[in-house]
Amino acid sequence: MNDVELREFIAERWHPMVRVAMSLGLGLSDAEDVVQTVLIKLVSRPRRLRRIENLDAYCARMVINATKDLAQRAHKRYECLADEPAGERIQRSGDPEDRDNLIVVRAALASLDAGQREPLVLKHYLRMTDPEIAATLGVPLGTVKSRISRGTERLQQLLQNQGINHA
Repeated sequence: MNDVELREFIAERWHPMVRVAMSLGLGLSDAEDVVQTVLIKLVSRPRRLRRIENLDAYCARMVINATKDLAQRAHKRYECLADEPAGERIQRSGDPEDRDNLIVVRAALASLDAGQREPLVLKHYLRMTDPEIAATLGVPLGTVKSRISRGTERLQQLLQNQGINHA
């Protein structure tokens, strides 16, 4: 990957990686810091960069790990904050009900355990396939499918309890 391709990759993947970190419980500024740290590590290791087969999955795993490290260092529990880019479309809609729903969805997502939350975030925020998620998380494909299924079911229950029906 040459410098131009790397710059294009970073420009295209910045916001999705920030959304992943935010979906794992970080606020906007912490999420941006995590992504910046990940990208600095990535760029500072050009030899390793050439050997990476799936850069999206590699970066997603780095963001997940860095997010966990930050939470552990700060002794924080995962929190759901609403200062986004994850809800840019909803923010632009101007509909207060959409914004309120986004906050409820984020809170419900944050309440899932990491085993269910991480595959859901990778699937819906980064649009990874189940095999890509399995490779990223280092778990069998069946485990990914099971976690996505159970996580989706639990998320729907939590949202229904808050009066948000899945369409």
